[in-house]
Amino acid sequence: MLNPNKYIVLRRSNLSRNLIQTIEDENLAIEDAVVIRKQDVFAEAGLHAYAANVLTGIEMLALFPNLAQHIDVEHLQDLADFFHEQAVSCSQDTFFRKLPD
Repeated sequence: MLNPNKYIVLRRSNLSRNLIQTIEDENLAIEDAVVIRKQDVFAEAGLHAYAANVLTGIEMLALFPNLAQHIDVEHLQDLADFFHEQAVSCSQDTFFRKLPD
């Protein structure tokens, strides 16, 4: 099951210097993470594209059953569904759209 609360995203400017120092000292930052804000004008398309790519991966696994037996396809489907739902919510949410900052 996909856990949407696995990570927390905070704006650096809202954190105290001590907290930032602790995060850095303890190597708590995740360096390979990327944030897409849903208010970003490009978010909906980007999230749809990610979901579609995961679905393509699932379709490709169907062609290679020996490989597929080692991969949690249900988890990949949950992932595709999650990002699709996020993309759809971008089109339904009424917040102000803006270019990324």
